[in-house]
Amino acid sequence: MKVQLPQGIASISGTISRSENHQLIAKTYNKVDGTQETRFYMMPKQQRTTPLSDREKAQRARFAQAAEALKNLTPEQFKQYATEGKNTHFRFNGKQYSSPRGYILARLMKEL
Repeated sequence: MKVQLPQGIASISGTISRSENHQLIAKTYNKVDGTQETRFYMMPKQQRTTPLSDREKAQRARFAQAAEALKNLTPEQFKQYATEGKNTHFRFNGKQYSSPRGYILARLMKEL
């Protein structure tokens, strides 16, 4: 459905709200004549059709353990991991991570 945006808001795009089964998405389009048109769409959330495999369950459990270990690191341990990551440009196991947290989490998951 087309909507008129309030004064002061030029455009809006993205997910506005989410519920259990649906999400409200806004999209602003640039028209050929140079004007903009904003529309809202009510989209059904995509539901998983297959159950979790044993491997997925194991991976999720491993991730939960690594996240808990990351949360329980002392500041000194976190700093040591972060320094090691900085020295390697946050590269580990063939991947580059954009934050110390991602790098440390990958290291902890490998150690489990």
